Parts: sequence; C-alpha cells; structure tokens
Amino acid sequence: YEFENGEIDLGENVKVNNAKNLSGTIKYNKDGEVSYAIHNEKWCVVKNNNETTTTEYEEGKCVLETSTIASAFTYIDYIESLEAGDNCVSYFKMSMSEKNATTFCNGGKVNGKTLIESIGAGTESLEELKTNNVIKNVVTSSNEITIVDYNIDIGGIDVVIPSTIDGKTVVTIGPWAFDTKILSAETSMLNKNNIQFMSNKEDNEIAGSDPEIQGDIRSVVIPNTVKSIGYSAFAQNQLTTITIPKSVTSISEYAFANNKITSVVIESADTVISNSAFLDNPLKSVIIEGVEQITGE
Repeated sequence: YEFENGEIDLGENVKVNNAKNLSGTIKYNKDGEVSYAIHNEKWCVVKNNNETTTTEYEEGKCVLETSTIASAFTYIDYIESLEAGDNCVSYFKMSMSEKNATTFCNGGKVNGKTLIESIGAGTESLEELKTNNVIKNVVTSSNEITIVDYNIDIGGIDVVIPSTIDGKTVVTIGPWAFDTKILSAETSMLNKNNIQFMSNKEDNEIAGSDPEIQGDIRSVVIPNTVKSIGYSAFAQNQLTTITIPKSVTSISEYAFANNKITSVVIESADTVISNSAFLDNPLKSVIIEGVEQITGE
C-alpha cells in the first residue's frame, strides 16, 4: 500500500498513527508480517525480511524490492524439444479427431496449445506419454523452468514473479498458469506497527472460462528472464496495467484477456503478439517501444 504524508486511503478500517510527513510503501504477507520503505525526504528506512536499514534519501531509490514467496509457484523443467512417438496419433485419437491428433503430434496447436504447452500446463503427463511411446527424445533444460500454476493464497494478489526459483531460471509462463486465481474465503485483521487493515471475502466459485467470473490478481511484475507467455496465462483477473519486458519474444492467444487493463507497455518491437492476447480490456494506451509505424488493416 502506498501512502504520502501519513495518508493511506483504504477506507475507515485503516488507521495510521505517528506518520506525519512520512511517505512510502507498506506491504503485509498473509501472516501479518510487515515490510516497508518509508522516507521523510531526508532519510530512508527500509525493513525487509526482518532486516532494517537507514540511508540518506534519494528520490526513486527508497523502494521496497520484494518478490512473491517462491513456494506459491508450481513449475516443471523447461521442455526444449520432443518428437512424436509411434503411438502418438492413435493415443490422441481417443480424445480428438484424427486430423487434430495428427496436427497435435506434428507440433501444431489444438485448442490453442501445442503438445509441449499441454505438458507444460499439466494437461498431459510427461511420464505417461513417454511410457506409452506417445513421445520420445524429450530434451529438458537442467537450469530453466516453466511456471505452470500459482497459489494465490500463498503468494497474494500482487504478484512479483522471481527470475529464479530453486536456483533455476524462469523462462516461460505456461498456459493458464495465473488464469482466474481466486482467494479462498477469509476474514482477517492485521494489526501491526500502528496500522490496521480488515478485509472480508466470501467464497467464489471458479467457473472455467466464464467471463463473469474474475480472479483476484491485481498486479504482476514479469522478470526479464521470461521468453514466452502462454495461452490464457493471466486471463480473467483484475490487472489494470502491464509491462512486457524486452526478453519476451512471444505472447500467446488470450494471455491477458478479460482483465481491466488500460495501459500496456511492450519494451521490444520484436515481440510477437498473437490474436486476442488482450481481448476484452478497456485499453486506452499501448506503447510498443522502437516501433515507428504500423501498417495494414
């Protein structure tokens, strides 16, 4: 939560004492533990991970640098490549047409995702496919990973994706990894360091791709290690702004669909943006750095 000159506008349930002339950022985790970066334009005090430091204030440098708890993320080793096994088409013919099964096994997309993306999203079991000779010659990276799921009750509604987890670099956001993430029912009261915050939340039912059901993720920071963002990765949440770092080379279909995004910054003109990536958002500003002209219909 941001505040300026001791003022935080979060309704009557929030009270700040002894903060006159102080400005900065305060953050709580689900256990009520507090971190902050506070200044009076002369001194900057930062408390993070139970360590507090005081330095001379410099504009733009008194900030709280945090990342979401690593245990909130589920990941798999990044699949670099694979080949279709002898039983690939016959295996997928049980759940789709022969034409689609052939497309799927030859590296094409069915229902918006490739076979590799389906494995990455957890839709298909890597070990089961290998055992049944559906796929073969699978090459995975030993130090790169794909995020396939997110526990919002652990990580919270403001997501800062770390560049590394367990020493491995995050290079891909898998399909549906953050799609429609809804907090569980909770009633909490945090009372620490003279700040009180009360919230009440009722159960929500996750209803697949129902556009009337929105997840609770409010913001996300994507690290500059990520190369691709999968199908419907952040769809149906509460995002209002998004910055795509230069490292991202592709954004898949519906990746940010059905949010509340008004502003998008894409830091590389070489990023490939698929159809409907930002569908059903009230966009007002789109900045693609390095682009001088866009032609076509």
